[in-house]
Amino acid sequence: MYPLVNTTTYNAFHYNKPMARTAWQRLVEAHEDLGRPRTQTAIAKTCGTTQPAAQRWAAGDGLPSLKHVITFCMETGVCVEWIFTARGPKHPEAKPGSVTEAVLQIFHALDEDGQEEVLRHARYIADRNAGKIVP
Repeated sequence: MYPLVNTTTYNAFHYNKPMARTAWQRLVEAHEDLGRPRTQTAIAKTCGTTQPAAQRWAAGDGLPSLKHVITFCMETGVCVEWIFTARGPKHPEAKPGSVTEAVLQIFHALDEDGQEEVLRHARYIADRNAGKIVP
């Protein structure tokens, strides 16, 4: 016998139908991708709100506001649509599974010094490929 999984549609039960991941779970995933804590307090701070608000989201009692998700996305580099709906790319201008997405995930996981170092290297390579004289 397969386990029962509750779905929100008509409050019915279906066999073998996994529950959709929530916006809260995607907030946690994006935070963890950057090596940040998965705590309600840490995620609330990134969203620009309080831990009790994050506790409500984690419990499934409502969604974060658009303002809070935009604040989170600006800080973490993920797409608002992906947080709310799980559709579209996780990161802007990156197709899921693409090299661009992989590079963006690595880049966003670096601290500020690491990001600056990557940018210096990328500019050097771009200048060299453009035929510019590089030191």
